[in-house]
Amino acid sequence: MSAIASSLSGIELNKKKLEITSSNVVNVDTEGYGQRSIMQNSVVIAGNIQGVSIKGITTRTDRLLEQTLLQKTSEANYTETKKRYFESMNQVFGTPGEGNSLDSFITKAFKELDTLSGNLNIATQKVITVDSLSNAAEKISSLARSLEDLRYQADTELNNITLGLNAELKTAYALSQKTTAFPEGSIEHVESAEKLKASVLKLSEYFELKQYPDKLGRLNLYTPTGINLLGTQHAYQAKYTPASSADDFIEQRPLNSFFITAIDDFGNDLNLDIVVTPPGISGQTHYELSPGKVAGLLDMRDVEIPKALNQLDQLAKKLKDEFNKIHNTGTGYPPATTLTATRLTSRDETLQFDGSIRIAVVGDDGLPLPNPSTPALTLDLSKLDTGSGAGRPNMEGIINEINYHFNQKFTMENSVKMGRLNDIKLAAVSNSMTPGASVTFDLELSNFSGKDTKINIASVTATDNTGVNILSSFNGTVSTVASGNTQRTGSSGSSITLNNTAAPLEYPYTIAVDCQVTDETSIYTATLTFQINNPSPDPLNGIINKRFSANSVSGQATLIQPAVNGGMLTATLVDDQGNSIPSNSMQPGRLNISTLQNNYRLVIDQLDSKYLGNPTNNTPATNDGFNTLFGLNDLFVRNDAPKNWGNLKNSAVYLEVRSEIQADPNLLSTGKLRQTHSNFADFPVYTYEVTSGDKDTLTDLIHIGNQKFLFANTSGLPATTVTFSSYATEILSFNSVSTKLISEEAGRNELFREALQDKLDSIRGVDLNAELTNLILYQQNFTASAKIIQTAREFFDTLISSF
Repeated sequence: MSAIASSLSGIELNKKKLEITSSNVVNVDTEGYGQRSIMQNSVVIAGNIQGVSIKGITTRTDRLLEQTLLQKTSEANYTETKKRYFESMNQVFGTPGEGNSLDSFITKAFKELDTLSGNLNIATQKVITVDSLSNAAEKISSLARSLEDLRYQADTELNNITLGLNAELKTAYALSQKTTAFPEGSIEHVESAEKLKASVLKLSEYFELKQYPDKLGRLNLYTPTGINLLGTQHAYQAKYTPASSADDFIEQRPLNSFFITAIDDFGNDLNLDIVVTPPGISGQTHYELSPGKVAGLLDMRDVEIPKALNQLDQLAKKLKDEFNKIHNTGTGYPPATTLTATRLTSRDETLQFDGSIRIAVVGDDGLPLPNPSTPALTLDLSKLDTGSGAGRPNMEGIINEINYHFNQKFTMENSVKMGRLNDIKLAAVSNSMTPGASVTFDLELSNFSGKDTKINIASVTATDNTGVNILSSFNGTVSTVASGNTQRTGSSGSSITLNNTAAPLEYPYTIAVDCQVTDETSIYTATLTFQINNPSPDPLNGIINKRFSANSVSGQATLIQPAVNGGMLTATLVDDQGNSIPSNSMQPGRLNISTLQNNYRLVIDQLDSKYLGNPTNNTPATNDGFNTLFGLNDLFVRNDAPKNWGNLKNSAVYLEVRSEIQADPNLLSTGKLRQTHSNFADFPVYTYEVTSGDKDTLTDLIHIGNQKFLFANTSGLPATTVTFSSYATEILSFNSVSTKLISEEAGRNELFREALQDKLDSIRGVDLNAELTNLILYQQNFTASAKIIQTAREFFDTLISSF
């Protein structure tokens, strides 16, 4: 009986082997199919082998090789994803030296500036030059925007691949559940396990995974962050809400988290979110991801493309700063009628300055306005005091000085001519007329002659409306007034201090000042009478720096009535819509200075002015001149958002030539405001003008193209000192080399992955020759076992028939 039982089990075993082998042969070219074989056990009864039994079905594999393939599949997809985007970046940048490359546009802009130097009075050349500068700026800006578009594209692709990722996660989880439901060794278990391995391999395209089968035969699949995607009671899905546009990246708006979240059997979110990438501004949040498509897209979005943007931003900012610094020192021809600052300020902002600025109004021809005219204002910022000390004026005080000079002083007030002095006024040193307190005035003196002169106060009388003496003291110190200047004597020079009576103040005050003016040959004496009648205080600064003109004079002085009809220009703060901000409002705005007639032109020379910071909020010094600090005559627009003003970020995206210069190329700064001499009466008087042939500023702009600048270490580019064109070439070369390196790495990773896949396929795959041999062997074994059964049957038939 043991022989028969053994033969019967052999028949069953070989029948199964024939089925499995036939399946192997049929699926020899089926991708992912593993060669299957029968696991068998000997049947032992009472110590005797009675046959064989089928333990189960198994497939050949190499678990270590499987895990390595998962890793290399992740790495290959990571580098392939980055390769695609680097190639797109390379197309955006172009090739160095080509006509449409970045360096070519910059080189052409400097070439046109040089051409303009020899053709300064040809209007069309100014148009060509400004167009060339605009094209260079547009090239840098469009490159930056294209890169930001690529970041948005990567973000959108991240959202899109979550669809495929989630489909595969769903498939893998269902296969995992199905595999564990079948008995290990069953054909159903084997088939489901093979499909699960294929699904896990597809999942490894998205991020690196590690698989660990447990004792129950379940496959635990872990992400590097510790999430077990298969070995829990819940399936998982990826969840991401993408950015709405490329502007989210340009404006640095916070992005959403990338989640892995658990779902129930019906696909409902269980709100068990596991954060893969935290929310926040791209490039400013920290996360660690293993290789894969997800990491490749995030690397390009948050690291690699921003590196290229940082390099462009550094180029754009330095180009913009260097051009603007020079452009603010000059003026176009004819000059502008209005200048508006870029820098936000407020009327109460305290600004610490050294040096002076000069503001002049000229005609359309750049020449001084015909007699009578308003002299240029030379404003010594280092001495201007609005209550915080000399050299620390607030913006309201600066605006008031400009408006007083070009409006009230020459259009509404008398002036005193005495010797070489063109005017003598009282000016308030104190900021209020407080009852019972003292108030101090000094002298404001204008000397538009060709030589210095001196003045001192000999005596003073001061009474209120009731005749009460209110003089406290006066300073008779001799003050020297330099030629061509308007200056204050200060409280330490010629000055007067009054004692205000107790409230109510008895206006008007009458102040008679006996003065002596001395020049190189003559002495002039006169009495100047001033009246102070309840002066209106400035909402912010009170009466400090308020001027008072003489009502009458006697002796060797002449009282001159105002000779200019109407103001020349006005200064104010404006909002983003260009509306003037009221003087009693501290709303931030931008300084605007505009002429009041179309044939008046405005020139601001920043002279030796230097910004020394803001002492009230510890803003550091920049040493920028007045125009440069506020961006009053920039060539290139500074970053649009006030929060980004002066920052590196987005310098490239927002780089453009000011619209006013694009509309009127004559506003391109080519020359400077220069001092000339004219004759007024019998004295030489200093005036200022702009000439059409002056190209000093243009020469300085041209020099920028040949000058080497230090570019800091930025995003892979080492610190270097080169020209702008050379740095543009380095940016292109860096990107080209980076593309080549990632392409080579992607190629190596793909070759390695393919080799591993081929190796695993050779282990798991069907050996057709061996299987055909096995078919013959198993057929023979089946036939042999069947022959034994047939022989035994015949034996028993013969034995039975014999009875």
